[in-house]
Amino acid sequence: MGSEMCIRDSAKQGRGQENTFEMLTPTLQSVVQSYGADTDNPRYNIVFHVTAGLARKLGTKLGEMPITEAVKDILNYSTMVQIYAGTSKAGDDIKLNSFKMVWPPEYDGVVKVDTAKNFTGTEIRGKISFKLA
Repeated sequence: MGSEMCIRDSAKQGRGQENTFEMLTPTLQSVVQSYGADTDNPRYNIVFHVTAGLARKLGTKLGEMPITEAVKDILNYSTMVQIYAGTSKAGDDIKLNSFKMVWPPEYDGVVKVDTAKNFTGTEIRGKISFKLA
């Protein structure tokens, strides 16, 4: 990454020292300000907040790119099998009404990049994901 994306005075940072908003470059301060987080939460961490903001920006950028066809092509040539099951409630049980297997897979829809669930100001729970909507 370019120097405009780094924490200032990184030589002063050491184990046990607190990272603060003021130590961020103006570019990273802008990233943090673009993504709200509960800074009063005792688990709040400025590094997680920056990461969450960058993930959101990356998600937006990926969403602007024509990735739907590329992802669908990859999925359609995968070794996965699609299974569609139709169910209904029968008393306290579930009744299987229909069962359809599709191979090779046939994916339709638009790829949506999702960064909202896994990146917050208090933790990073996973990776950037996508879904077909």
